Amino acid sequence: MSKHTPGPWRVTGKYRIDAPTQINELPRCVGQAVQGHGVTLDDLQANADIMAAAPELLAAVKVAREFFINPHKFNPIDVEKMYDAAIRKAGGWS
Repeated sequence: MSKHTPGPWRVTGKYRIDAPTQINELPRCVGQAVQGHGVTLDDLQANADIMAAAPELLAAVKVAREFFINPHKFNPIDVEKMYDAAIRKAGGWS
C-alpha cells in the first residue's frame, strides 16, 4: 500500500482539498467534493471538511489503537485533545 499525501490538508476554493507543498509551489490538490443529485451546498462543505480532516482522523485512529494496547505510553489529556481537534476539523463538532 502506498502512502497518502502528507497533511495537513485544507479546503480551498470550490470545495477543493489541498495539501502543502514546498515553498513557492502551488498547493497539491488531493481531492474535491462534487455536487451530485440531491447534494446541497451545505453537504458539499461538510464533505470537503471531512475529506480535509482525513490525515488527522487517521492519526487519531492509530493513536487510539496504541493507546488501548499500551495506555501508559500516552498522556490521556493529550490523546483527548488530539481526538477533539480531528473531530472538530471533520465538522463533527462546532
